Amino acid sequence: LLAYALFKVNLTKSNQINKKTPVYLLMNNFNKAIVFVNGNCVGRYWNINPFMTLYLPEEYLLNGLNEITVFEIQGFKRPYIYFVNENVLK
Repeated sequence: LLAYALFKVNLTKSNQINKKTPVYLLMNNFNKAIVFVNGNCVGRYWNINPFMTLYLPEEYLLNGLNEITVFEIQGFKRPYIYFVNENVLK
């Protein structure tokens, strides 16, 4: 399915997240997208690249409510994003 889509989700960050552990967004359900967290551009994802994740800097996450926005321009499988602690390659 080739279609533009805009997704917004709000989540609450726990104060118990280990600040030394890196956070990545696993984007394997999307084809070609740009991601924003609290208005900050995290990066662009394109499924032809070997990287399946986008690094999420700790400074972009606020204590309490956070907003994640994904703009997909080439369709998607399922609109799911997963948080992982390591970079994932194909």
